[in-house]
Amino acid sequence: MRIQRMTQNAYNSWLTMRKKLWPHCPDEKHDKEMKMQLSQSDQYLVFIAIDDLQNSIGFLEAAIHDFTPGCHSSPVGYIEGWYVEEAHRKIGIGKDLVKAVENWFVEKGFLEMASDTELHNRVSIEAHKRLGYKVICEKDGEAKFLKEIAITETVFGEKLPGINYTERVGAYAVILNKERKVALIKTSTGYFLPGGGMDRDEDFKECLEREILEETGYSVYITGWIGKASKYHYSDALKYYMHGIGYFYRADLGEKLSAPIETDHVFVWHDVDEAVKLLFLEHQKWAVINCSRE
Repeated sequence: MRIQRMTQNAYNSWLTMRKKLWPHCPDEKHDKEMKMQLSQSDQYLVFIAIDDLQNSIGFLEAAIHDFTPGCHSSPVGYIEGWYVEEAHRKIGIGKDLVKAVENWFVEKGFLEMASDTELHNRVSIEAHKRLGYKVICEKDGEAKFLKEIAITETVFGEKLPGINYTERVGAYAVILNKERKVALIKTSTGYFLPGGGMDRDEDFKECLEREILEETGYSVYITGWIGKASKYHYSDALKYYMHGIGYFYRADLGEKLSAPIETDHVFVWHDVDEAVKLLFLEHQKWAVINCSRE
């Protein structure tokens, strides 16, 4: 058995399997979607499994999404369709298809894969879980999944043995204005990048939009990914040990929509060098330095 990219030669076999996976889809829609995926290979990815007798026995369709619920990076790979012929199930073919797609996305620099299935499809839900996909949310009759496939983390601070660290995951923006000054939030405990902790079921985009509106009153436009970094430290303010995990993005401010909600947070601008000196947390300094070099 081998896994390979879909070609026009396997079109009829792909169509036959697609009809089994989505039996209520009209033939015209199948044909339109399949041709679109083959013609837009930079946006869509289809792998097919072929046995030793040259029979097509499974396929997986994936696409590039800007973001998905719970994601930390952008863009992300997304599994759109996943099928193995019944006679060939439970022998690892589905797993091999997923791995082939994940490897393709890793090689292209993607950090996360996402997927979904109907809530009543317990077989599919368990199959996703076995391959490392975590359920991010369950709503509108669907379970949505996410998996980190290649996130490299820069770590600051020392993880002390025997210490129970409270993990805090957040999304933060490095915003540079036309004068190359960095947006900072001044609080009673120090200076921080705009952003904050991700609430349950939030993706990074929702988190940044909410946090920056609360802190500054502005809308925000995310323009790119900087990286992931974390810091182990003891918080004097909270009185416990923290593992702060930050997902950092380049962004631009949009329109002024309201007055800031968090009145103890002061929105200020500083030159890059001064901002690096002022920032309280090392991994946030790291994000500013990385972004300013680009």
